Amino acid sequence: MSLSEADFTTLVTSACDACGSNELVIRAYVAARFTLLSGEAYGAHRYIYKGEDLARGVYRAECGGCKKTRYESDSCPVCKAGSVEAALHASDKHTRPLECPGCKDEQVGYVAYLPVTVKSSEGRPEKARTLTTLDDEGCHGIRVECKDCLYSEPLPKSGCVLRCAKRPAVTA
Repeated sequence: MSLSEADFTTLVTSACDACGSNELVIRAYVAARFTLLSGEAYGAHRYIYKGEDLARGVYRAECGGCKKTRYESDSCPVCKAGSVEAALHASDKHTRPLECPGCKDEQVGYVAYLPVTVKSSEGRPEKARTLTTLDDEGCHGIRVECKDCLYSEPLPKSGCVLRCAKRPAVTA
């Protein structure tokens, strides 16, 4: 079950019942935009989520003081049916475009879900941080965009975009 905005606010503003700390370490999936130049990441990514998106993407929160788990959900933050562990270990199945499908410009935006860590102190979440890159497990593309021609198209999907569901066994 995902956190509502109200539950998220309560979580980040309340002290740990075990140690009294107001520090929280949050793990979540959020959207980020990468710039691609001929299919390769160019420059740093930029997060494009709002507060409610962070609340919906949370799958774990622990006390920054004593490390006690204060919230945990194994269900996928996107579809709620699959496993977040499967999503964290799955690779992006999409081939990154070498150019814009609309105007053929070699620079496009690639929007992807990334697993991030957000620290919160005294009820104020800091900037999200991640070490995950486009080539790492856990990164999942969702859309291609072009600023020049305003092309915007969701990537084709079969099942959840985070690839969290267990795949059926193949029988011969």
